[in-house]
Amino acid sequence: MQPSKVWAPLIFPERAIERSKNICGAQTLPGTSLRRTTVICILISMSKRLQIVMSEDEAKRLRQCALREGLTVSEWARRALRRAELQQSGPTPEQKVRALDRALTCNHPAGEIDKMLAEIDQGRDLR
Repeated sequence: MQPSKVWAPLIFPERAIERSKNICGAQTLPGTSLRRTTVICILISMSKRLQIVMSEDEAKRLRQCALREGLTVSEWARRALRRAELQQSGPTPEQKVRALDRALTCNHPAGEIDKMLAEIDQGRDLR
């Protein structure tokens, strides 16, 4: 079976190097000891693949969503995962400071700290 062009550089790195020499030449990048072909191989090896098992109906709906936005399914999924990550990550330090500033401007009544601590301790003793 012939490997796809996408996987050929990973399976046959010497082919990728030969191909890149033909495309861009085997030039050393300015200020480095890296050759342009080396950089291409490094970039290829840094990608990760995520496989998600889903029903055919779910896959069809995701393809339709991606199509509506003019994206590939992969790009649509990456963006959706980034949005989900941001929603779960919680407030940023700046958001926490703003919330604290708002709370401090409310001027809620508060008792003496020693009395409040004593009441807290009494409540613990009731358990």
